Amino acid sequence: NVKLLIDVAHLKVSSRTLKFDPKDVFYKCKNYIGGYHLSDNNGISDTNSSFSDKAWFWKYLNKKTDYFSVEVYDLSKKKFLNLKKILLNKLNKTF
Repeated sequence: NVKLLIDVAHLKVSSRTLKFDPKDVFYKCKNYIGGYHLSDNNGISDTNSSFSDKAWFWKYLNKKTDYFSVEVYDLSKKKFLNLKKILLNKLNKTF
């Protein structure tokens, strides 16, 4: 009953550093992923930056996964709620 938690920002940096395609992780580990930490960065260092509705990772996420966490820090309530809205729109859910 243990599954992987994929931090998409860590994955972006690791894939660039270690020279692998990050989408391979989503495909090869699909049956083992239990959740996601969502943030973005420049691919060089993990800055836990905000993401947009055009972020690189959206098309690879399993929408049926139970756990999604916004891992962006030092946000105003308004900016956090906007990220939550983007996430729920991508998952076709409402809040």
